[in-house]
Amino acid sequence: MGALSVGVDILFAEPDRSSLRNIQKTISADFGHTVNLAGVPQQYIDNDAMLVEALRKGPFVLGYQFLFGDRIEKNMHTLSGQCP
Repeated sequence: MGALSVGVDILFAEPDRSSLRNIQKTISADFGHTVNLAGVPQQYIDNDAMLVEALRKGPFVLGYQFLFGDRIEKNMHTLSGQCP
């Protein structure tokens, strides 16, 4: 018998900087050198795409924060004890 569910709270606020595609862009922008990724299998070029493929394989529940404009932001300040 194993766990029925596992909760993990992670925020991926920006693209993965360790993806080969992002490293390729950074080297090109910073040093003016082109890195050839021709021999690299497509699935290893973008770590974010690999995450998407992993999530497609299982039943997962992902969280999302909805903000509905100025009214919610004012309420959030009130709830946290801060004044705008």
